[in-house]
Amino acid sequence: MKKDTANVTLAEAFVKNYLYNSPNYNFADVTQAINVPYGSTNQYGTSILNFGDARSLTDLQKNIDVLYNSSTSTSVAEVEEGLSWIENNIDPPAAGSIAIVIVVGFNNDNNPGGTYFVKNDLVAEGYQFMAVSLGGDLRNIVDNLDWYFQVNQLNGQDVANQISYILCNL
Repeated sequence: MKKDTANVTLAEAFVKNYLYNSPNYNFADVTQAINVPYGSTNQYGTSILNFGDARSLTDLQKNIDVLYNSSTSTSVAEVEEGLSWIENNIDPPAAGSIAIVIVVGFNNDNNPGGTYFVKNDLVAEGYQFMAVSLGGDLRNIVDNLDWYFQVNQLNGQDVANQISYILCNL
């Protein structure tokens, strides 16, 4: 996350205003979500929530604000950093559970080779991948091209609804 750029503002707005905004999600019970910024991921420390800490849409939205306010202007868009953080800080999904990583970004990944290897490790642990691009190309991250979305200023809620539908029908 690179603070104070128009592209980060668009990505932040998509996640904060659309991605989690579905009546299909029940954060108080079965739905668990966290926000993991990439690019200097380790700098965020305890600002990244633990699974289960966000019990509502409001909790996730407030966390986006905290992460954005903690971001710097020097981060480089390396998806690998965020995925490595997940690999090193989150327990693998329980057998039979569904764990989806949704990468939201506005540039091409600056380290696709590193991303590839960490993603493969996470896939072996049971994670699946979706990507939402606000510019650039993030297709190399998804497991299925039907799980790759491009967002503009007009279709944010439509894309979020498609993602919600997919997640709730796995």
